Amino acid sequence: MFNRNQLKIFFMALMTLDHIDLFVSGETATFFHAITRPVAVFFAYMLVEGFHYTRSKKGYLTRLYLWAGIMYLGNFIINLIVKDPMYQVHNNIFMTLAVGATLLYIIEIIKAKADNTALRIGLTISIIVITFLGSFLTEGGYVVLPFILVTYFTYGKYKARDLSYIALSAAVFLLFDMTPILDSNNAREFWLNFGYNSDWMFVFVIPFLHLYNGKKGSDKPIFKYLFYIYYPAHLWIIALLANYLQLKK
Repeated sequence: MFNRNQLKIFFMALMTLDHIDLFVSGETATFFHAITRPVAVFFAYMLVEGFHYTRSKKGYLTRLYLWAGIMYLGNFIINLIVKDPMYQVHNNIFMTLAVGATLLYIIEIIKAKADNTALRIGLTISIIVITFLGSFLTEGGYVVLPFILVTYFTYGKYKARDLSYIALSAAVFLLFDMTPILDSNNAREFWLNFGYNSDWMFVFVIPFLHLYNGKKGSDKPIFKYLFYIYYPAHLWIIALLANYLQLKK
């Protein structure tokens, strides 16, 4: 069994494999892309955990949007240096998580306003709209945002949670991943498409969640901010290094 900090470090290492595609072969990059699909949803699960335990939900939400803003600013600066679009950085999972936390915050307001039917209806509609728009406008939103909602509503109900993840995975496969895979014309193209169109494979986060012992681990500040720092930093370093090596050729 592993605590939260240990799993975070493991998934940050796994995440890095998906971002070094510029330094490996196409086949290797596709393989890395497939096996790293559980990463984003793992941190989405940690988001729901944090939302449950935080003493200030507003503060938690503010922190996510702050880091999303820092990421956007950092990406802008890096992309001024890195002219080649192939090496530029456009990732920002912080914004996806911030939108997900916003949905949870709205749900909490709905629960607290049980006697105000009009407000509840309005907020429920806003959840639907935010989820729909966020699915198209945020990184991996069409998987991560529904995952966050499923995790929230099945929190502590492990069987229901796992079955819901499997159902969501099947829906993602049928709606987004199945057609490109089936349209492959040969074995190599099939496996490349299978690896690239593999968002449904987020479901393999389930075994890791069963290895999670529910404990936080060390209270040292470095663990609180490690993901916030490492995520943008490693992307920016990879972009700068790839751009430098390209210019040296």
